[in-house]
Amino acid sequence: MQLRSKVDFSTAVEDVRDYFGTMGNGRPKYSGSRFETLGEGVDTDPHRITATDLVAVSMLSVDVPAQASLGILETLAEQISELLSQIPQDLKFENLTPELFEKRGIHLVADVRSTIRS
Repeated sequence: MQLRSKVDFSTAVEDVRDYFGTMGNGRPKYSGSRFETLGEGVDTDPHRITATDLVAVSMLSVDVPAQASLGILETLAEQISELLSQIPQDLKFENLTPELFEKRGIHLVADVRSTIRS
């Protein structure tokens, strides 16, 4: 099944405007619309996961358990930074190969999971 079959193109522009719209108090209608811009210009190291990054993920309704957050920000911070530094910054997500993911990304996931369980 393709995504195109699920998109109602007659309302797509209106839906996007609504998603990125704001309420009367100036805050976004949908917190996920600020996911990629939260902390813009503050936490700029692409090889580090910061507390701002974890809050941004929570804006997409993803729960990051406290123990995982501690592992990511403290215990595994240097390991994660090293693994992230091995991924080219200009690599687009859609060009990520299974080989590159297995070589780098799988270690990140395994390290975080083992820390949470410890």
